[in-house]
Amino acid sequence: MTIRQPTEKEMLIQDILDLTDEQAKGFRKQLNEYRKSLLPYEDEILTKEEEQALKESEKGNAKKYSYDEIFGKDD
Repeated sequence: MTIRQPTEKEMLIQDILDLTDEQAKGFRKQLNEYRKSLLPYEDEILTKEEEQALKESEKGNAKKYSYDEIFGKDD
C-alpha cells in the first residue's frame, strides 16, 4: 500500500490550522499585502501596471512609500 503525499495546498492548510489566532491574523495581513503588491513574485507574468512600475523604479522616478503607508501602523 502506497501512502499518498499531501499536496502543497493540503500542507499549507495544515500549516494555517496550526497557527494561533494572533499568528493567523498576521499571516492574513501578509497575504492581503502580497495580493495587492505591484512587485512580481518568482516567475509570474507582469501586468502592464507592474511593467510600468518597474520602469519608473529603474528610472528613479518611482514614488516612495513609508513602511507605515504600505502596511499600516500596528497599534
